[in-house]
Amino acid sequence: MSKQVKLSWKDEANNETIHRIYRGSSLLMTPATSTLIAELEWDGTTWNETIIDTNINTLNKIADGGDPVTTGQTFEIDFVDTILGEHYYGVSAGNAVADSDIVASSSSILID
Repeated sequence: MSKQVKLSWKDEANNETIHRIYRGSSLLMTPATSTLIAELEWDGTTWNETIIDTNINTLNKIADGGDPVTTGQTFEIDFVDTILGEHYYGVSAGNAVADSDIVASSSSILID
C-alpha cells in the first residue's frame, strides 16, 4: 500500500538554501532518529526537488515559497510514501553553515 502525503510549511528563515523533509516515528525528530526523504534546494533561481528515499514516489513542488531571503512565505509539496506504519513528517531549513532543528507535523499519518 501507499498514501499520498501533502505537506506545507511557512518559511521563517531568511538565509536558507535548502529545506530537508524527514519521516519519523514520533514528534521528537532529529536527523539521527528520522529518515531524510527529500530536499528542496535553491539553485540561485528556483527551488529544485530531489527524492532521497527510494520509498518516496512522485514528489511534486506545489508552492515554492519564493526566494531564500524572504520570510513568511509558504512551501507546499506532495508525494507518495510506500513505507507502512504510522509516521510524522518534518522539515528543517539549512545553509552552508548549519541546519535548523526539524519541525515535525502535529499529527501522524497512517500508511497501511
